[in-house]
Amino acid sequence: MHPFLRVAKTTALILFSTFAALLLFVALDVAYTLATGQDTEALPYDRQAGGWYQLRANFSGHDQFGGAQYTVYTDADGYRAGPPDARRTGPATTIFLGDSFTYGVNGPWDETFVGMYAQATPDPVINAGVSSYSPTAYLHRYGAALRQGRLAPQHRVVIGLDVSDVQDEAAIWTDGPDGPVRYSHLEKSALDLWFDRTFPKGLAMWGMVEKGLKTLKGPDGDGDVGTVAGAMAAIDRSAFTFRDWQTLDARAYAPLGVAGGLTRIETKLSELSALARQNGGDVWLLVYPWPAQLVHDSTELRWPDHVRTLCARIACNGVIDTFPAFRTAQDAGDDWYDTLFLQGDVHYAKAGNRLIFEALQKTLDR
Repeated sequence: MHPFLRVAKTTALILFSTFAALLLFVALDVAYTLATGQDTEALPYDRQAGGWYQLRANFSGHDQFGGAQYTVYTDADGYRAGPPDARRTGPATTIFLGDSFTYGVNGPWDETFVGMYAQATPDPVINAGVSSYSPTAYLHRYGAALRQGRLAPQHRVVIGLDVSDVQDEAAIWTDGPDGPVRYSHLEKSALDLWFDRTFPKGLAMWGMVEKGLKTLKGPDGDGDVGTVAGAMAAIDRSAFTFRDWQTLDARAYAPLGVAGGLTRIETKLSELSALARQNGGDVWLLVYPWPAQLVHDSTELRWPDHVRTLCARIACNGVIDTFPAFRTAQDAGDDWYDTLFLQGDVHYAKAGNRLIFEALQKTLDR
């Protein structure tokens, strides 16, 4: 056989084998996901058009995060709440807006900072936080609570302004005709949308591979690549405080970029603050660190300082800054990550949530 034909045959065989292996992996992944995946009807999420989702009303069951499951209840308007027999009735004097940290993906109600605060105060509290929400969604949910008549004439709006909100406003959420929609859904094909509905959390086996690759990735900077905390500090989602913005814009913050995400946050929170003032609401901004902000020096942007400036620009009532409490806990011992965070993740364990709860009490109830 001619050498050229031999090379061509070998190359074709390699390409065919690779394609066949990938096709087999996808087929097995689909089968595995369908066989082991959680029934979406058993979870608290109501998925709607445009990629938007809310919590189901009057839900009693469980949610899951990673390999853990925990009990979740919602009230008649789809807000996460404590057990029905432990809820306080009447218009709420405090509403919390936020993402997964505010919702509390770490576990049951009494291990989340909103649950702790709700149990410690005599007045009704609303938790309007939902995973992966950001200021576009916060404004939408606050408007809904006002229309539902759920808030007292004088009330507090506590916004858990997460560092991930920058990427979510830059690359995930935009305005649709009836509420927030995902940028990714604006140009998706019917097949893509079917896949999203059928596999709302993606394919299970590929998710395991992807998470493993992200965990092995080392941080760019002074983080310790040999620690879980260092690996968690490498994630682009929280890296804009210390990593070059042009690099992030190109790979994780399109279409608006980091600066565009920050601008959109200010725009949406300005609208929310104005709406609150018109309806008897005081707005407070709550800030807390991801592992990245504890591992890396904030060479590009100091998040608490930025939020204080933002608060002044939107005329909010104040900032609840938990960074000092977390730095004190970090200085207390090398096991700070294991104590404060869920293992292999950026979300807080019960101890981390308690630090936020104590800061809320100190600032709001003084």
